Amino acid sequence: MAFLDTSDRFSGKAKDFAKYRPTYPDEIIKFLRDRYGFSSKSVCAEFGGGTGKFTKLLLKNKCRVYAIEPNAEMRAIAENSFKKLKSYTSIDATSFNTTLKEKTIDFVFCAQSLHWFSNAETAAEMRRVLKPRGKVVIVWNKKDYKKSAFMSGIHKVFIEDSIDFLSIKIENIEDEKILAELFPQKFEKFSIPTKQILTKDELLGRMLSTSYSPPKDNPKYERFVSETQRLFNEHQKDGKVEFLYETVAYVLRI
Repeated sequence: MAFLDTSDRFSGKAKDFAKYRPTYPDEIIKFLRDRYGFSSKSVCAEFGGGTGKFTKLLLKNKCRVYAIEPNAEMRAIAENSFKKLKSYTSIDATSFNTTLKEKTIDFVFCAQSLHWFSNAETAAEMRRVLKPRGKVVIVWNKKDYKKSAFMSGIHKVFIEDSIDFLSIKIENIEDEKILAELFPQKFEKFSIPTKQILTKDELLGRMLSTSYSPPKDNPKYERFVSETQRLFNEHQKDGKVEFLYETVAYVLRI
C-alpha cells in the first residue's frame, strides 16, 4: 500500500509548536487511573510523540514511554527535553512500523496525531504491540470555535486565510468518524474544557504553529497575520485573549 507521507507537515514549525501549543490537563491521567488501571508501572507507546507535549504528562507520572516520531525537527526537541530520563526512549519510526516488540505495551497514546495516520496498517500495528488487555487512548485538544466571538473569528481566519484548513480531518470530520475508520470497538469518552491565555505575540505564534498556516513566502501570509492581529486587538482584555479548547480523550480496548 502507498502511504501519504505527512511527516514533513511541521517542518520549520517545530519550535513554534513546542513553544505555543497547549499542554494537556492532569485530569486525563486521573481518569485513566480511576477507570483503566493506569499507573507508574504502565508501559506506554506514543504514536506521533511530536515535540513531547503529551510525553511530558506521561513522564511526570513516572511511566515507561516509547515515543514514536518520524519528523526529525520535532523529535529533536523532545529528545533534548527528556534526554536525562532513563524512562524515555525516542524512536525514529512510523505509526505502521514502530519497531517495538510484540505484546509489550500497556497503553498506546495518540495525542493530537491520529488524523495524520488513520489507516488500517496503524491499527494493526497497535494490536501487534499491545498486551492482551492493552488500551488505545486517543487525545485531542479541539479548538472550541463556538464558545466565543473571538474563537469564531479564529475559525474564519483558518477557513479564509490558511492554505488547506478544510482538508484537515481533525478540524472538519467528527471524532467518531475518524475512529470508526480504524476501530469497530466501542469507546469511552472523557472531556474537559481547557484554554490558553495568550498575548498578541503568543497568539500569532499559536496560529503559525498549525500545519495549515501559510509560510512567509505564501501570498496568504500577510493577510493571515494581519487578521490574527486584528482579532486580538478587537477582543483583548488587559493585553491578553482566551484561546478556548475542549480536551477530549477516547479509550478503546482493541
